[in-house]
Amino acid sequence: MAVSEKLQAGLKALRLSTMLVEIERFQEDPAARNLNFDEKLEHLVTYELTTRETRAVANGIRAALFTEHYRLEDYDFERMPNLDKKLIVDLHSCDWISRGDNLILSGGHGLGKTHFAISIGLEACEKRYRVLFKKADQLVLKLLEAREEARVLSLRTKLQRVDLLIIDELGYAPFDRQGGELLHGVICDRYDARRSVVVTTNLEFGRWVEVFKSKKMTVALLDRLTHRCDVIVMDGKSKRHEESVKRQQERRSKKSRKEVVTKTWRERETHTRRPQWKGVSTPAPRQRRP
Repeated sequence: MAVSEKLQAGLKALRLSTMLVEIERFQEDPAARNLNFDEKLEHLVTYELTTRETRAVANGIRAALFTEHYRLEDYDFERMPNLDKKLIVDLHSCDWISRGDNLILSGGHGLGKTHFAISIGLEACEKRYRVLFKKADQLVLKLLEAREEARVLSLRTKLQRVDLLIIDELGYAPFDRQGGELLHGVICDRYDARRSVVVTTNLEFGRWVEVFKSKKMTVALLDRLTHRCDVIVMDGKSKRHEESVKRQQERRSKKSRKEVVTKTWRERETHTRRPQWKGVSTPAPRQRRP
């Protein structure tokens, strides 16, 4: 039995289009005939809520602007035996975001700082926190552009609304004092509003003055940022470097095998070649009769 036009219009007016699609499918499902009215209604409401939740999480992840999608289970902890795995796992519960705590991931290149920042961000999105991921230099550029267009306060207000702001690769690219002052203002706004920040950096705290160009401003910033904060210092070999070395070794190995095969083929060709005597032509091999 088809869904009446009046019911269709009502469900669409209530923005229950997903439920409408499920009702149409439900009518063709023989198993649904054994359900009473309450059971059918409960199924339809649950289906609508689940679909909305899934759609909301997907929209949140899309709005977060992640450059990649990394997950905690994809990280190889054996590469970093000194890393506190329990703390990393606990941070993925995202309880600290509701308290407005911060997280700083510090260390060299290719150790997994961005991996953890994104995997935490994805978990936060799935728990319906509003997240925004930005490279430090790109964030500063946005702030400088907003300042030129007299809308920096609007942008700072927008940045303050998200529950978790991830600032990636602080210290990798330099920016001027104005940029440092603008970024300082964003972080201070979030401290006052009890909004969480994740910072990944390759610089020790003593070198942050290289980013913000002012010792006084840097001290004030670190005082706020580290007040309610977990600091994870990562030390080890770069994963990207190890993968690069591995690819080079594989290419050398393939090249060596190819050279061996080529050499063997040439040697075999030399041994099987018919001798050529001076002044005497070598007769061609006789053809087999069909």
